[in-house]
Amino acid sequence: MHARLIAWLDGLERSLDHLDDRDPLSAHHPVGPRGRLDTQAPPSQTLLDALPGLLEGTEFACARLIVASLDPDLDELAPQHAAGAHGHG
Repeated sequence: MHARLIAWLDGLERSLDHLDDRDPLSAHHPVGPRGRLDTQAPPSQTLLDALPGLLEGTEFACARLIVASLDPDLDELAPQHAAGAHGHG
């Protein structure tokens, strides 16, 4: 958990340079709140893939905190978000 906290703080420090950026999700900055948007796998899938290793040997309460801290977006994994699919809203 300490290593993840340090990684979050490092990410925050790197993000300070972009505070005045009016277009953070443009093609020039393909990074969303959960990771890079220009990869084959959605960022939330990568987070979910990491879960088994993070949860191994943890107690239930700690497991809940780990899942909550990753904050995967399950809607991101829904079929309408697949490449080439068009969602209706």
